[in-house]
Amino acid sequence: MQALMTEVLGGDAVEAVDAEENEENEQEAFINLNEAIKKELIEGYMKDTTFKQIYEILKHNLKVPKDIHNHINHFEIGKDNLLYFKASANDDSRVCVPKIPSIRTKFLHQCHDLPCAGHFGVEKTFELLSRTVYWPKLKNTVKKYVKTCDTCQRMKSSTSHKNGLFNPLEVPVGRWTHVTMDFVTGIPRTDQGFDAIMIVVDRLSKRAHFLPCTKDFSSADTARLYLDQIFRLHGIPKHITSDKDIKFMASFWQTLHKGLGTELLFTTTNHPAADGQSERTYV
Repeated sequence: MQALMTEVLGGDAVEAVDAEENEENEQEAFINLNEAIKKELIEGYMKDTTFKQIYEILKHNLKVPKDIHNHINHFEIGKDNLLYFKASANDDSRVCVPKIPSIRTKFLHQCHDLPCAGHFGVEKTFELLSRTVYWPKLKNTVKKYVKTCDTCQRMKSSTSHKNGLFNPLEVPVGRWTHVTMDFVTGIPRTDQGFDAIMIVVDRLSKRAHFLPCTKDFSSADTARLYLDQIFRLHGIPKHITSDKDIKFMASFWQTLHKGLGTELLFTTTNHPAADGQSERTYV
């Protein structure tokens, strides 16, 4: 039969016929309208605020109200008594689906979850579904369905940065030779005008200093506070570990530490947990 069609129609014509048949079969595979579903759709029209009036007018040939005169021209009742919608004269008719959650979900499942659907995104799922069915705000329904699909969310590519490699911190050999530093912000402003806390922790003894400051402290202000409150008590540390905060990256802060002979270590990119000691101290 294939050979005969090739001889009569030519190879290109046969390929076109096959492509058309495959497209029709693909469409039928996605939407299954069995008799039980058809019956439920027809009953649903009479309860649906969008389709009830249109279905009754077309079914019983009633007078069309002026306010829906243009809108109703997009609808027709088929031989199977289902209501169909056409966006324009050149479009294919689509089955109107009343607001019955179980049926709408079934159609969404067929066009998104089945192996032949392949868990497509919003646009492709909408394109497949809108070939044969229609209901108001169909695309919004598809967006919500795809967004809540467990499989899609688990397979979704991560948009976060990959974690950097850990750089282990040197083990302290004495008190206040290795300290960590962090800031707590977002707290109520005090009568003295402070709205942040600078925390400095000795990594060996775990002793901590909580110094009131403001969230807009400059690198110079931070250095001055450290020298006034920490340096005078514990001297110059060998290492200071801190998050990659702009306060510690400022050139003045770097220059100050260089002048004191102190090396400033920054935690690994995307791993602020390396400075977890300061974090844990104020939790």
